Amino acid sequence: MRTYTQEEKQAVIDRVISGELSTHILADTGIPKSTFYGWLRAYREEQEADNRRTVSIRNFHLLENKVARLESIVEILKSAPCTPKAPLRQRLYAAE
Repeated sequence: MRTYTQEEKQAVIDRVISGELSTHILADTGIPKSTFYGWLRAYREEQEADNRRTVSIRNFHLLENKVARLESIVEILKSAPCTPKAPLRQRLYAAE
């Protein structure tokens, strides 16, 4: 079983990105299909993870508002005169 360098893997992925057909790449390189598609899957997962980490101003403000709302809910729950194990009627009264 041959071990491929990171540069070789990247060169193959770059060919895919440029729009070359997978069948041509596989025929040219002789890389096993399972290896090729494993690299491709890892690349796509990495790209998706990078996209999730991207924060726009709009997303930042939405997250900021969500945190503020959740913090206010926590403060209300902390000030409630009952415990989480109190009877339902008592918890509903406290929530009102």
